[in-house]
Amino acid sequence: LAGEWDLVVSAGGDGTFLKAAIDNRGGTPQLGVNTDPKRSRGRLCADFHQGFPELLRRLRAGEFKWLPRQRIEVALLSTEDGKQTRRVLPQLALNEVFAGEEDPTRASILKLKADGVGPWRQHKCSGLLINTGTGASAWAG
Repeated sequence: LAGEWDLVVSAGGDGTFLKAAIDNRGGTPQLGVNTDPKRSRGRLCADFHQGFPELLRRLRAGEFKWLPRQRIEVALLSTEDGKQTRRVLPQLALNEVFAGEEDPTRASILKLKADGVGPWRQHKCSGLLINTGTGASAWAG
């Protein structure tokens, strides 16, 4: 989306905002509009209790405060027949990355190393959750 648009607007809730953010790699400003604030908190969405027209007026007048958010790039490493391959996922994660088994009843066996420092460590667990500063409140219940 970089360079194509001046603004990305998602209408829905946080899930819709996150889905729109998947294709927004280039840093185009993104505005989330919570369409059902009575049932959904919409923590990533703008508060427009004064109405959508007022939100647009504030946006046009430059009276809108943008909150930059950190994103995570994910690279997958695999070894097959002694050959290691690295694949970078095309999406940037906005709130979290979960690594684990597709079947949640199975334990995950993960080999981890942070920032290429130290030896690989093997862990048997339910999975690994890595959050950005945005966090992932849905995992907390």
